[in-house]
Amino acid sequence: MLTARRPSFEELRQSWSGILAVGLPASLTNLIVPLTSALITGIVARFGKEAVAALSVCARIDLFAIMAVVALSTVIGPFVGQNIGAREIGRVRTGVVLGQRFSLLYGLGISLLLAIAARWIAPLFSDNTLVIQHIILYLSVAPIGYAARGIYALGNTVLNVMNEPLTASLVTLIQMFGVYLPMAFLGANWFGLIGAFGAIPLAYTVGGTVSYLLVRRKLARLESPADTPDLVSEVVR
Repeated sequence: MLTARRPSFEELRQSWSGILAVGLPASLTNLIVPLTSALITGIVARFGKEAVAALSVCARIDLFAIMAVVALSTVIGPFVGQNIGAREIGRVRTGVVLGQRFSLLYGLGISLLLAIAARWIAPLFSDNTLVIQHIILYLSVAPIGYAARGIYALGNTVLNVMNEPLTASLVTLIQMFGVYLPMAFLGANWFGLIGAFGAIPLAYTVGGTVSYLLVRRKLARLESPADTPDLVSEVVR
């Protein structure tokens, strides 16, 4: 894995091109999420500073709550890549399917736990009655999308490893700008703050479903005897 040999310019060009082909779309994806969050904050700000404070608190609760799924979506990349390189496509499918099942069950479990414990969690972050009410509202609605969010995160990693970074970025773009932002805007206008929060599980359900179907199709192609050699070679490159 380590060598003191100086690579040729052509070897460097091929290596850099391969890294950038995945890295640039992945970087774009990482920019989409904070940009969307900033715009959502603007929508929520219409309901007062207490709503913004609650959203800020809940964003941190979200990160803690889905930490296990985020970790899984990080480590599954090397697992999938290594087994594709070894032509162990069956292991790839098994790993991905088990990861999806874990994400689904974990997401459902943690969302139920937060919904039940919301009234005790909220006062830990604020003594403002309105902020507490908004936190409880968020934790009763938004975590419903955790299960799909885990499948989406898992799928994006797998698609990147399978040499489909643009597809992964497109899923995020559709999820955030095609569903989350417009539905949060409309939901806030029609139903108030609960409408803005309700756009979160809706967006992740769409993103998770699309990601699941794309990964499933890609795995089916990898398992096809006619396509496997070409697809494996493409991914390994």
